[in-house]
Amino acid sequence: MEANPDGLRMDKLKAVRGLGVNRISLGVQSLDDGDLKYLGRSHSSKQALEALDMVRSCGFADVGVDLIYGLETQSLQGWKRTVDRVLEFRPEHISCYQMTFEPGAPLWKMKAAGRVRPIGKKLESAFFIWTSRYLGRHGYNHYEVSNFAKSREFMCRHNRKYWSHTPYLGLGPSAHSFLAGCRWWNVKSVEKYCRLLAEGEAPVESSEALSEEQLDLESFYLGFRTSDGADLHGPGGALRSGDALAELQRAGLAEVRNGRIQPTRKGFLVADGIPLMFCSQ
Repeated sequence: MEANPDGLRMDKLKAVRGLGVNRISLGVQSLDDGDLKYLGRSHSSKQALEALDMVRSCGFADVGVDLIYGLETQSLQGWKRTVDRVLEFRPEHISCYQMTFEPGAPLWKMKAAGRVRPIGKKLESAFFIWTSRYLGRHGYNHYEVSNFAKSREFMCRHNRKYWSHTPYLGLGPSAHSFLAGCRWWNVKSVEKYCRLLAEGEAPVESSEALSEEQLDLESFYLGFRTSDGADLHGPGGALRSGDALAELQRAGLAEVRNGRIQPTRKGFLVADGIPLMFCSQ
């Protein structure tokens, strides 16, 4: 179950816990009221702390917390205070997302108008490296670019299946699905989705069939978003060696372990660009 701090009540938590829900992810984002105002969040830091306390009091033993860093209003010291306060609740999973400006979103429009601005690559990198090192010292495994888990059992299976091409079924408008090399997605309109179902039709907007080469390239690309990395000897293994690999190792961006190319902490910073180095050989 995912929840926002201001949407929780003790009776509601007890009810879902009684129904068998055993994992909850809280959209805390920050424990600084200035940051929360900047983000346009509807909850306060006080409500977030109360929600974390309620979740633990109700017996949830698998708690995830979502946080955002790299805000214009945020200092490294302020970010550290948020992380330290969250660690007091010993969450099993922490997601730390870097602030991004999505096209069409309110902050994107504010940036275009000059009312807000990105903090710059150098400071973004400083936030990222500090977060990875600090949570590592507190026993968290940095298993995916934005995700940290106390142990392997608490890693998010929901995310990991996408990186490994595990089949999944998406239900609802706009939901995506994947099976046997084919990906399809549903119509966006709720009205059309319901109408097609009522008519006995599949509410699919479109689909694509991926070739073996495309699947291999996707696996290679997505692998660099995880600490497991990519298979050095996969179907396209010839691409995974040579000058590009040596250059990555010299730069401290990747290591080769147990037949896999694995990104380092520094490599996570440029995870999306690493596969391009091999494709250009």
